[in-house]
Amino acid sequence: MSIKDFAEQYIKNWREALLNGKVQNFEALFDPNFAYHASGQDLNLKAYMQHIVYLRTNSKILEIDVKYVVSDRNIFVLSFKGRYNFMSDIPGLPPVIGKELTAYDLCVLRIENSKVIEGWSNTRFVITD
Repeated sequence: MSIKDFAEQYIKNWREALLNGKVQNFEALFDPNFAYHASGQDLNLKAYMQHIVYLRTNSKILEIDVKYVVSDRNIFVLSFKGRYNFMSDIPGLPPVIGKELTAYDLCVLRIENSKVIEGWSNTRFVITD
């Protein structure tokens, strides 16, 4: 499978996990030792999957747009835009209950042995009333 094909499978399985709760197919793409470096915090695989479940269960998802950007050897880059209405506040952010939160994210993912082993992301949040 090419790196671009892998990225497209990642996008498909990520959407299914977020929108339909099918986390198993998404989680199967990762190495058990996965490390995710995101906006000042480091997450392991279990914490990253909990984040996906949190988004699904604590927000109304208004829009999800994920795009393949580029790849080289064993690294691929995705851009994300998600719009949400949260039912609870998010630690580290101003209050979001009753407001719309838009997240813009650029994500770099590295593959080893046909599994995602490491990821980095930079996220910008916009909160509107």
